[in-house]
Amino acid sequence: MLPESTYRAVVVDHGWGTSTNGKTQLALCFKVLEGPEAGQTITDYKYFSGKAAEFTFKALRACGWKGDDLENLGKLDQAVDIVIEHEPYEDKVQAKVKWVNSPGGTVALKDPLSKDALRMFAASMKSQAASIKEVDGPKVDASQAQAPAEPPFEGPPPSDAPPPSDADIPWT
Repeated sequence: MLPESTYRAVVVDHGWGTSTNGKTQLALCFKVLEGPEAGQTITDYKYFSGKAAEFTFKALRACGWKGDDLENLGKLDQAVDIVIEHEPYEDKVQAKVKWVNSPGGTVALKDPLSKDALRMFAASMKSQAASIKEVDGPKVDASQAQAPAEPPFEGPPPSDAPPPSDADIPWT
């Protein structure tokens, strides 16, 4: 079972069906592309009733769907970020795809400020902001930035290695 986290993934298969309550559903099988869980797959079931349709269409667009014909989804070959959460189901805990987002994501706020509210807030903070010295640092193009790679897990030391001793501790 995939741990709760956000993973870079791609759709490797999909299929259409009917849920137990008679609703049309789309199953998207995602394969994790990076990290220690790379290669694992998880299926996400998408629906088209009510508000669910909007989220399904947004997920499909993020995956690379073009056009407006659900019968011909084409290649869903764009990398996405899937958010995995655990939830109880039939007396067990299962991993579930909670969200499908374009890589890198976007800022999402529960209650975004209106332009007028932002203008008033910014005006109230001007003197405090001016009291903090500006910093000139190295510039980075955020569109080119990548998260640092995690070092590979090397596992436990070989069994023929001697156990650590006090001499191995640099501050003693």
